[in-house]
Amino acid sequence: MPASEIPMWISEWRPHTSWTQQKRISHEHQSLIFAEIEHRAWVRNINDYLEDKKDCPPALAVDNCRFAQWQNNEGKIFYSDNDAFTCIKELHNKVHSLGSNICGQHRSGKHEEATKSMAELYVLQDALIANLGKLM
Repeated sequence: MPASEIPMWISEWRPHTSWTQQKRISHEHQSLIFAEIEHRAWVRNINDYLEDKKDCPPALAVDNCRFAQWQNNEGKIFYSDNDAFTCIKELHNKVHSLGSNICGQHRSGKHEEATKSMAELYVLQDALIANLGKLM
């Protein structure tokens, strides 16, 4: 866009109605959004590793990812008494176990098995994210 058109664009631009109708997220719940983003990135990095877009997988140990850091800090402080948080911890462990297995399959040349296992990883990811939503 030419610089001369920017003032008119600014004066006419309106956010999408879905943006203006969103509820404010409290400060304590903002960490949930960051946790979800970190988790999605971890799963995407597993997929990128399978597709040879990355030379090595993300940290596979359950306690070495940023989601685990959230879980053991802000998550524990704000949500430890919530049943969904307990479920999230279990799902997170399953996600890392499966992610580790997927990367092992890939390293062993079992690419078709690893690709099939990714479908299961996405199901676990969806369940984990749904439980994050229950915390809000």
